[in-house]
Amino acid sequence: MSADTATPRSEFATTLQIIPVVFFTFICYLTIGIPLAVLPGYVHDDLGFSAIVAGAAISVQYLATLASRALAGRSADTLGPKRTVAIGLIGCGTSGVMLLLAVLCAHWPALSLTLLVLSRLVLGFGESLCGTGAILWGIGRV
Repeated sequence: MSADTATPRSEFATTLQIIPVVFFTFICYLTIGIPLAVLPGYVHDDLGFSAIVAGAAISVQYLATLASRALAGRSADTLGPKRTVAIGLIGCGTSGVMLLLAVLCAHWPALSLTLLVLSRLVLGFGESLCGTGAILWGIGRV
């Protein structure tokens, strides 16, 4: 059968194919967005660090995302997009646990900040894997 005679897929069927992938992407970016409202104030007001340190603690996640994007692409190519998304979501969850530990260690500001920065690094890595894997997974499904 030639490409011209193939039955075209309806737009609704295509949408149904990518909704599960979009859901995983939503979860990933939800874990990124929720802490952004409170982390700068926590670092500056509760832990007593400068606004520059607070901004750097938040920004380190985006550096980790940029640095791990090539690894995420290789992972999606070798492990497959589903597994890459799963590893990325595990990274997002691990980041949340580390962030909780950082809050529990608030009496020790240096330790709390260290755990917070490590959680942001893990979150950046998870975002890279989840985002890249989800894009390739969605393309593959459609």
